[in-house]
Amino acid sequence: MAARKGWLIFFVIFGLVVLMGIMFVFAIRAALEDKPIVKKDTVLRVNLAGLISEHFPQDAVSREFEGANLQLRDILSGLAKAKADERIPGVFLVVNNPDVGWAKAQEIRRAIQDFKTSGKFVTSFMETCDERA
Repeated sequence: MAARKGWLIFFVIFGLVVLMGIMFVFAIRAALEDKPIVKKDTVLRVNLAGLISEHFPQDAVSREFEGANLQLRDILSGLAKAKADERIPGVFLVVNNPDVGWAKAQEIRRAIQDFKTSGKFVTSFMETCDERA
């Protein structure tokens, strides 16, 4: 009886260790696959369309109702990283009626001006817009 209980405990612990090992392998694999490959002379494309929020809501219901697909800090940090990255010669902005206020528009404008100080090009395309764009 004691031997059976010992084997049962062994198999449960062994199964948990194997399961944790498999989860660890999948987590490492997923972490390595998420990194984009940036080749030399890659132009950064920034789509300024829809709601650009300061931050995403924490709960899923609010996130669904707000419909934000971009964060301002992601745009600003992307431009700052592209400025420092020698593989990126410039930025292509696609402006399609972004839902931003004047303050956010000015922050994006300042980030673009800062990017241009690196000597890299900035090209933009605007399909539709309102008076803020």
